[in-house]
Amino acid sequence: MSKQALIEDREPPSDVITAIRSDSLITERQRQVLIDIYESFRKENSAEDEQTSQNAHPRHGSDTDDEPPLPEEFLAALEPFAATSNNGIVTQETKEG
Repeated sequence: MSKQALIEDREPPSDVITAIRSDSLITERQRQVLIDIYESFRKENSAEDEQTSQNAHPRHGSDTDDEPPLPEEFLAALEPFAATSNNGIVTQETKEG
């Protein structure tokens, strides 16, 4: 199979990924983390949908409280957002909590 065939077989990026990539207010690392999180959610949901259709039974207890926490590297990348307000400007209030 040629490289061209592989490229053509890929689906185009979603509107969400296109929007993330075009956002100039976040860093490249933050963009990549957001894309990774988004793709992991899509993959997880795709696997659940496939499993549900194979079993023909919906998953029980699928409340949001049952979801596993985000991986540490995702949380670390999101940490700067927790300490910002006013369009990303850190203030004394937000530093003190």
